[in-house]
Amino acid sequence: MAKEHADVLRQALEQMISTRRTLATELAKPPNRHTIPQARLQFIEVQQVIEAIERAMEHEDRESQESVYEALGQPDDDGD
Repeated sequence: MAKEHADVLRQALEQMISTRRTLATELAKPPNRHTIPQARLQFIEVQQVIEAIERAMEHEDRESQESVYEALGQPDDDGD
């Protein structure tokens, strides 16, 4: 199950990175007072989503590692 979650998160991350690249292209164009402010806000929001997805991926990885330790009957890296 953790692999499925990780795959979904990876797909979401790829989509958000693509969106960020598109927005960066818009921001690199000559200034347009009508579109640039909105593009800046969208870029910031997308970056926040990317960072949240990366944190979720780290969490899934930790959960997966803990499951392996539990299956083996061994303490995890924290000595638990």
